[in-house]
Amino acid sequence: MTDSPSNSSPARPMRLAKQGAIESISSFIGAKSRSPSNTSSRISDRDSKRSLANSSSESVAKRGRLSSVRGRPRGRPPRQPSAPVDTTASLFSLVRDGKASLVQVADDWIENYMSDREVAVMDLLQYFISSCGCKGVVSLDMIQSSDFILLVRRMTEDFDEESVDYPLILTGSHWRRFRQNFCDFITTLVRQCQYSIIYDQYMMDSVISLLTHLADSHARAFRHTATLAAMKMVTALAEIAVRLDQSLSSVTQQFENERSRQRKSNQRLEALQQKKQEYTENKDEIVNMIEYLFQCVFVQRYKDVVPDIRCICVTELGVWMLSYPEHFLVDARLKYIGWTLYDKVGEVRMKCLKTLLPLYEEEQFTSNLKMFTPKFKTRLLSMVLDREPENGVLAIKILMKIYKQADSDSLPLHIECDTIYACVYAAHRGLALTAGEFFLLDLTSATGRKRKVDVRNVLFKLVDFHIRSNIHTHTAFLVDALFESCDYVRNWSAMTDLLLLESSEENRALDERGESTLIDIMAFSVKQASTGEPPAGRTVSKKYITQREHRQWLEDQERITEHFAMTLPQLLHKFVVNTQDVINLLTIAQYFHMNVYAASVYSNPLESLLKCIEELFAKHTDEEVLANCSKTYECLCSGQLPVHVRSVVTRSKIIDSTVLKFREDMQNFNANLGKVDDEDFASTLASLRRVEALYQCHDLSKWKIWDMAFPLIRNSDAYARPIDHNLVVLATRTCFWILLWDLLAIENGNLEEEAISSLKQRLGELVTCCRTMILSNMGEVAGTAYLVLCDLLLIFGWTVGQEIAELKTLIFIVKPDLEDELQAFLGKWVFCSDQTDIDRNDPDQIEILRKRRSFLASYSKLIVWSVLSIRSATEVFKNYAEYYNDYGEIIKMTIAKCREKDKIACARSMTDALCSLYQKLCGNVPPEERADNLAPVRELIRRFGTSMGTDLIRCRELVVMINRCGIIFASQRDGPDLPNIHFLEVLSETCNKLLPQDKKLVLQYLNEAFGFIEANDDDRFRPLVMFKEVLSLGDEEQRTTAAASTLVSNNDSTMQSSAGKRPRNDDSAGTPRSVSLSTLTGAGGREINPLLEVDEMLEDEGDQSL
Repeated sequence: MTDSPSNSSPARPMRLAKQGAIESISSFIGAKSRSPSNTSSRISDRDSKRSLANSSSESVAKRGRLSSVRGRPRGRPPRQPSAPVDTTASLFSLVRDGKASLVQVADDWIENYMSDREVAVMDLLQYFISSCGCKGVVSLDMIQSSDFILLVRRMTEDFDEESVDYPLILTGSHWRRFRQNFCDFITTLVRQCQYSIIYDQYMMDSVISLLTHLADSHARAFRHTATLAAMKMVTALAEIAVRLDQSLSSVTQQFENERSRQRKSNQRLEALQQKKQEYTENKDEIVNMIEYLFQCVFVQRYKDVVPDIRCICVTELGVWMLSYPEHFLVDARLKYIGWTLYDKVGEVRMKCLKTLLPLYEEEQFTSNLKMFTPKFKTRLLSMVLDREPENGVLAIKILMKIYKQADSDSLPLHIECDTIYACVYAAHRGLALTAGEFFLLDLTSATGRKRKVDVRNVLFKLVDFHIRSNIHTHTAFLVDALFESCDYVRNWSAMTDLLLLESSEENRALDERGESTLIDIMAFSVKQASTGEPPAGRTVSKKYITQREHRQWLEDQERITEHFAMTLPQLLHKFVVNTQDVINLLTIAQYFHMNVYAASVYSNPLESLLKCIEELFAKHTDEEVLANCSKTYECLCSGQLPVHVRSVVTRSKIIDSTVLKFREDMQNFNANLGKVDDEDFASTLASLRRVEALYQCHDLSKWKIWDMAFPLIRNSDAYARPIDHNLVVLATRTCFWILLWDLLAIENGNLEEEAISSLKQRLGELVTCCRTMILSNMGEVAGTAYLVLCDLLLIFGWTVGQEIAELKTLIFIVKPDLEDELQAFLGKWVFCSDQTDIDRNDPDQIEILRKRRSFLASYSKLIVWSVLSIRSATEVFKNYAEYYNDYGEIIKMTIAKCREKDKIACARSMTDALCSLYQKLCGNVPPEERADNLAPVRELIRRFGTSMGTDLIRCRELVVMINRCGIIFASQRDGPDLPNIHFLEVLSETCNKLLPQDKKLVLQYLNEAFGFIEANDDDRFRPLVMFKEVLSLGDEEQRTTAAASTLVSNNDSTMQSSAGKRPRNDDSAGTPRSVSLSTLTGAGGREINPLLEVDEMLEDEGDQSL
């Protein structure tokens, strides 16, 4: 590919008033450019045919051109009457305010141009200068001299370089409208001038010269505004060129038709020939304008250091390719989009993809993209995994178009498409849905060209893909990605037929693994159709459910019930052995619409289903199977229809038999003091599992289960041998469900004093037992007791008596010793240094991590719901940086919730965490080595700063309080020494979050705390000196820094042309890093309690709020 099309020249068509400008353009064009003499001769030839704009007003119409050949000059329809325009107002103010019609503003400018073109051009150039945010004034002398280099230099001198804002980047609806009006005015003006003025060698010459020089300026505002104006001007010129093409084709056809006639009219042929020549010259002139702007503005600015400017160039290039493909949709232009696909800024890459997508959607452009597609297909495939998920969505859509339009021999290889297929499991729902559409193309490619698709083969391929993906725990993600675009995942009839199919020579059935996979897909498909809920971790932006969606879910539930009422019992009978299959099949029954069973035809299927569930509950001992059986009974019994009676009768039968068996087993177990054989123990364990599963969904209070289950927890020492931990875990959970059902009964109206007193007693007993069990070395027992204890503290916290006053006696107050025990559990089982390395490919290790995260989340909920004080979060905050990969989002959310509740308390807790970690790392370290051990503390405070966000106003109190508490801690004395003075190095990391006035306040705190130090030249006090220097950056210094940074950004040379050489545009670029103090040393000292002494000093000061 070449840099420019071979059929066009970048030569500029306008006459330049200044010879220096002609020479600069000549050097740009090279040998192919026209000399000034050639330009003059061409102008003189054209002058003989066309009147100049500065001719007398009597000979030139306001619109159109007079011609001796043509009759009435071409013009537009008469203007509609509109509000009068303030003729004294500038173009910039008229466009900015948006009170007048842009067409009327353009027409008024044309009238002024016809009367005095120099003044009109001066107003137009002033419009562009003012739109840049520049206060400079364009004078008539500048226009007459035509020295645009000097003009731009003077405007730059008048530019306010201390301000980083200019109209195009200002926020607010007013300035957004101005940006749109700015673009529309340029387009409108060019359209209104397309019949005469743009060919007069003056207006376009002046405007294009100004824009090219502004676009080459070092000032960002000039480059940004001029680039946008130039690109919009090219867009308008491209539209004119297309219309000229159409007119030229029409005139050429008329000319050929007239010439082929036998009775020719020489006068008409001459008129048509003259019109054809005129159109050809006009088109060549427009094309040359477009080419000059493209070479002088686009080619230079598409690689600008400012991402917004690059976005403008790429976006407008896409518009040109669609509107004028003959000139722009060529390899010489497409290469700019291909190169920009590698841009480091996600927004620029998105603009490139949005430019390419409509091109691939048009089949007529397929031949134009034949060279571009193979060259950049690899890059498009890699962009599927772009850091911005929206870019991945666009990349997949483009690849989908390529896939559809390609021949069978040039389809992408499957190994290349694996990247796209894997995206169906992505957390971003938009990316997953688009990947699902692409996957569906390949899923049906073998049979998609036929009239009828073989559904069974499609299901085989879907199952095989899910098995090969080896992500079987994410079936819900696969179903959600395919649910809207693929009807096959909702074809439950074909699925059940395939599952019930017996293998034979004629029919190929699924193997055992394939059957389990298909059942898994079918179960999640039923859930998606019945509830419309996406899987956990893949949320949707919808905040409400429409009535149509709700009605669709009800219809799907009825359809599901009608189908599975007949087939589900058969499936349960066939797959009764496989535990996971049974769980998935039972899940389907939980979404049945029981009204369907009211029909007599479904009477026997309901009996069959209830019988199957009863057999499963009696035969299986797996906890998850039993819990799903209990849940299914709850769904089948929840209603008042006569059809529910049969389900209620069956459930009562199951409960009676289960409780009776459990009572018998417990009597035998207690009679033998736990010394029972393996068969009796297994029977007791299975009975307790069934009771606990039933208690999750059904109230068994009348069977007095507490008296049988709680002794297994409380009186474990009374048995002849230690009770198996499985029995203890099940008994603990059973007692927990008993308390919840008792509380629900009281809330529903059973306000008897005896019931409330009994519940309070049971609560205290279970909490006492759980506190003992969390000290156990058996992880399952300790973990279950911890989770039950946290849930009880949350349920019976301060909220329990808000609605019913009688329940206030049930409020359980957490005392400090219990709080210490909970924190000790976290230190032992969550923040354990010997278990920091988790193999995320090992399912067992992943399960361990999941449990540890649930432990931390339970503790965090106690803090968020004010069951524990915010100061209790100190141990959690302290481990934020060290365990960021495992618990980062949990701790970050905890910090955010604490900050919402009480900023001051949150700041103190964060400071306590920093001080505690500092004492841990530097308490027993010699003074000269303490600075080297501060890296973890620095990382922790940086994480804290990141969690605060970028709004300095919102986090103002928080940051100041952290510095205040930290200064008090750093100023604590141990005789003549300051053991914690190096903590000031840690506090320096927060200085970028302090406002100038807050820096003065913190500096005042610092001077008061260290007022006893007389001389600061001692090396021991260097952290103090450096911290003071950082805080001394007041308003004047900050303004100077801001102005310097603005000047640097405005003076970014366009010589930094390669987008690949630009620095990465990440979030940290806008946050200046504070002065590093890591090389300083300080004095050592004894270990002290940072939390207590800081609190005492703050309380002595009266805890005055900031």
